Amino acid sequence: MDIPETECIVSGTLSLVLYLSCLTGLAPLRFESVQKGWKIRPSKAVHVYGILLITIFVVFAILSLCSALVMEPRSFHMRNTLDRVVGVFTLLLLLPVGVVGALTGYKRMRNLTTYLAQVDKVCIRARSGSKLRTET
Repeated sequence: MDIPETECIVSGTLSLVLYLSCLTGLAPLRFESVQKGWKIRPSKAVHVYGILLITIFVVFAILSLCSALVMEPRSFHMRNTLDRVVGVFTLLLLLPVGVVGALTGYKRMRNLTTYLAQVDKVCIRARSGSKLRTET
């Protein structure tokens, strides 16, 4: 049984997207600068950070929604019933996505790094195969 590789090197736009996702707690990765870009690997510490971040977000979202619904109808945030319905449904749609993203982030990033390492191996083999074909 092969041990899956959990490190790979990324650069360019992919590294930027992964870094921003890491800051938001959705991609628990550790970044290390190398010559070709960034070496990434899943990080349990960053995974805990993501879970804490989404927990804080959920608590504040529920508190703000409750306070906005309890305030008088002329409040600055939700003036009419439609605004209240839209606010409730927005939270009901976004909060579960964030929670699932934070909780499954470590496994997803292990899979991502494994797949990226496999793609890198295929690219290396393809490059070496094309060199052999051009020499013959």
